[in-house]
Amino acid sequence: MIDWEVFNEYKRQFGNTTYFEVIEIFVKGYPQNISVLQKSVENNDFDKIKKIAHDLKTNCAYMGDNESRKLAFNLELMGDFKEIDNTKLKIKLEGLSDNETWNRLENMAKNQPENTIGEVFDQFLIASGNLIKELEQYIKIHFS
Repeated sequence: MIDWEVFNEYKRQFGNTTYFEVIEIFVKGYPQNISVLQKSVENNDFDKIKKIAHDLKTNCAYMGDNESRKLAFNLELMGDFKEIDNTKLKIKLEGLSDNETWNRLENMAKNQPENTIGEVFDQFLIASGNLIKELEQYIKIHFS
């Protein structure tokens, strides 16, 4: 779900035309990114999971969708740590807790449900699918 305050702040920073282009690129590229991410999850291709999830996380943040951003970040961490289970990921992150950056990562990961990478992907698919619908409606209303 879009946080319109965040959305409008990014729109102000980017400018209307540039922001519309960012939205359009994200919406048009979404099906391909989701397809590649799904195959990567199915094949435990952690490097691809990390890269695509990172890109999706960034775009979700630019669109003001914190729920999708958090789920994409969880997928990115799972890819980075080559872990298919959130419980085991949290244990790995706890081992790194003396570093401030890892403390923040650990806290974010602790807030994620105890799911497998496939379940996190499914949650992301639903949340980001809703984001795409909202963005398509926004484009229809403001740029048609």
